[in-house]
Amino acid sequence: MEELALGQLHLTVHYFYSLTYRQFENTVNGFRKYEDAKSKEQWGMTRKVMYAAMAPYAKEGFKEIDVIEFPWEENIRKNISDEEHAQMLKIEKISKEFFDRYDLKKSKLKAQA
Repeated sequence: MEELALGQLHLTVHYFYSLTYRQFENTVNGFRKYEDAKSKEQWGMTRKVMYAAMAPYAKEGFKEIDVIEFPWEENIRKNISDEEHAQMLKIEKISKEFFDRYDLKKSKLKAQA
């Protein structure tokens, strides 16, 4: 336990020995949840980079989740209602149309230069 407390959690010796077992267990559980969230965020960023690299060469309708679906996302997808899913698709379509117009305007300006 000292190895975990002093090494990974960076607790001082005095503070570690002042904790009850329950307090220490709660500290460890909080630390593990933090590390898990950090890991998920890093995997999410990795997927975004992979998606950005593949998107120009992919077929229409290619989504980030098509690159890789993580186990922790399965429950999220099941809990989204059809209405929420339709709303998310609508927002995605609006965003895509905006950037298509932006790209078209940018290419016209570039052609004029």
